[in-house]
Amino acid sequence: MDQTELQQKIAEYYTKLPKEAQEVFSGMQWLEKLKEIASKYNLNDVQIETLGTETTLVLLGIIHVNEYEEIIKNEIKIPEESIKNMLVEIDGFVLKTIRPQLEETFYKNNDEEKQKLDERFNNLSKETKDAIEKSDYQTKIYEIGQKHNLTVYQMGILGESTINVMLGITLPNKFEESLKELQLPTEKITEIVNDINDQVLKKIREELVKNINRNKTLENNSESREELLKKIENPEKTPSILSQKLSGAFSVPKVETDHSLENITQNNNTGNGTTKNLPKTDPYREVLE
Repeated sequence: MDQTELQQKIAEYYTKLPKEAQEVFSGMQWLEKLKEIASKYNLNDVQIETLGTETTLVLLGIIHVNEYEEIIKNEIKIPEESIKNMLVEIDGFVLKTIRPQLEETFYKNNDEEKQKLDERFNNLSKETKDAIEKSDYQTKIYEIGQKHNLTVYQMGILGESTINVMLGITLPNKFEESLKELQLPTEKITEIVNDINDQVLKKIREELVKNINRNKTLENNSESREELLKKIENPEKTPSILSQKLSGAFSVPKVETDHSLENITQNNNTGNGTTKNLPKTDPYREVLE
């Protein structure tokens, strides 16, 4: 974390601290104690900066005390016994009196961040949320972090950056740039990005495509079902072929046949419109010659 971002965090989180913790932080006696400890254990400039940054974060409730101790063990490369003694001194002179307040503040801040994350997730489409849940991204991020020997703090950065890509807050082509805070060589960051793309983001994209296709099929089936129901409920508005045939079968038109001689004569017209020369007298009444 660079100093500019650290200053922003201080301003943001200081106001959230309980009064006692604020007094300890603003008194700056803890900073003087850190200088003494750094000198006592012969820390170099990089180690001193790490110690100062991480202690600032834990005093603001941004990271948990246990996480803080893990980071110090992993980042400050001095003999194990020296690390243990140094942490005992820091706890006794800096953290001990306000440890409960710091832990309470951490969990409160963590809940707020989780709520913000939930709100952002709720704004996603159902297909996207389902795809993210099925991707098991949290486990994958942890496994990738372990593979690359990331600290707990670095895993937090990786997790947040990955989630920002999933939510569309960070564009995919800016993902690698967002991981510079890991303070790792460029080649290492590229490897981590490739792993996240293959094991997390690619899985989400695949699940998203499946969900969209599945929902399209369901929507089409739903539309067909709705149309069928309309036809069943309102046959007069949308007559089916079957209903037309049935109605015809039960509605035979009444035909009156005219058996008069005149009608018979008319029905014997030729197709060309001419009339045959029919006898004008009744043949049965005609006198034989």
